[in-house]
Amino acid sequence: MKSPFPSRSLAFYLPLILSVFIGGSISIIVTFIHWSSEAYRVKTNFEKQGDNLTEHLQQHIQEYTNITQSLGAFYESSDQVTRKDFKLFTQHFLDENLGILGMAWSARISQQERLNYEKNDNIGI
Repeated sequence: MKSPFPSRSLAFYLPLILSVFIGGSISIIVTFIHWSSEAYRVKTNFEKQGDNLTEHLQQHIQEYTNITQSLGAFYESSDQVTRKDFKLFTQHFLDENLGILGMAWSARISQQERLNYEKNDNIGI
C-alpha cells in the first residue's frame, strides 16, 4: 500500500542539513576565535601585572640597598658613631620606608678589641 504522504527526498532535507552544518561550524569557529582572543587578553594582563610587580619590587630592593650603603658610608666616614648619631641619621629612613621595620646601632669594634669586647659583654660569637 502506498503512503498518503509524499515521499521526502534528500533534495528536500539537503538545505536543512547544510544550514545546520554551516551554522554549527560557524558557531564553533567564532567560539574558538573568541576563546583564543580572551585567553591572549588574560595572558597579556597577567604578564603586565607581573612586570609591574617585578619593577616595583626591584625599586624597593634598590632603595633598601642604597640605605644600607648610606649606613656603611656613615660608619666609614665617622671615627666613632654614637647611638644618638645613629638614631638621628636613620630616623628619616625609618619614617620614609615603612618596609624597614628597624635598624640597630652597634658599636664599631676593631679585630684587636673583639676578644676583650666579647669577654666583657658575654656576647660570644
